Amino acid sequence: MIAPGFDLPAQLGTPAPLTNIGVSRVQGWEIEASWRQKIGDFGYSVRAVLGDYKRTIEEYPNDIKFIGNDGANLYAGRDLGEIWGYTWDGWFMTDEEAANHPIDQSGVTGWAFGAGDTKYKDLNDDGFINQGSGELGDNGDFSIIGNSTPRYQYGITLGVDYKNFDLNLFIQGVGKRDVLLSNHQRFRGPAQGPFHINVWEEHLDYFRPEDTTSPLGPNTDAYFPAPYTANPGRNNKNYFRPVDRYIQNGAYARLKSIQLGYTLPKELSRKLKIDNLRIYVTGENLFTVSDMMFFDPEIVTSSVAGSAQSYPLSKIISTGINVSF
Repeated sequence: MIAPGFDLPAQLGTPAPLTNIGVSRVQGWEIEASWRQKIGDFGYSVRAVLGDYKRTIEEYPNDIKFIGNDGANLYAGRDLGEIWGYTWDGWFMTDEEAANHPIDQSGVTGWAFGAGDTKYKDLNDDGFINQGSGELGDNGDFSIIGNSTPRYQYGITLGVDYKNFDLNLFIQGVGKRDVLLSNHQRFRGPAQGPFHINVWEEHLDYFRPEDTTSPLGPNTDAYFPAPYTANPGRNNKNYFRPVDRYIQNGAYARLKSIQLGYTLPKELSRKLKIDNLRIYVTGENLFTVSDMMFFDPEIVTSSVAGSAQSYPLSKIISTGINVSF
């Protein structure tokens, strides 16, 4: 497979070039079922496809098994798409609680923690939040918090016809996928700072203490931490490292297309001296079921910052006429 070569010293100032190196294994399966039936003037057909796969590194000449989400961190036994990060353990309710917290979180960032900031779970019970040496087996409080590989991808095609009318639709989706959005500018909203700010209604679900003076009132069970807009660098306390809190459910089901058509009866088309005439109307991306916040689950990718890749797919309605002579 084409992948980065051996680890090189940082002093070299350049990453390792891509090389034909290592061996990976893809294991998966696919099932397809279809049915077609005609009952008098009524006919219908159903076709369903379901598939799944997983890709694992089998061999890779890398004795130092660095963990993390960089695509260059490859080693034998790693499943592609793994997301490494910290585990969220709640918010600090007050500045006093943060100051007296028995676990040292300075390994995340040098900023002092306060009310509305993240408490990280001390997975190895050593009293410090860190990534250890950053190698597999000495990864401190870093653990696998998800996998970005789309699992259980499916498609369903339905067709119905009755006399001169026909209806066809296509549904597609993904049954399981994890998407990490914590370093996405648009996901952070006001916490990204005044030069990159995009605020949606969901961003109002941010931490506010019990004694807040905000007209929105207290919100200690918030989804987002307290944002720092005056000094955006302070947001590193909550977003600098991947955290399971901000992994979104990337599963979805989408009505990709639906088309309704009408074919002119043969006796009428012959009078018009044509072989066939069909009128149709088509809709694309009309309906989506998804729990993902802000983004389109079909096109968003992990750790993406480009607006072109996060802009939702357009809903399109079109009509047309097919004529053959």
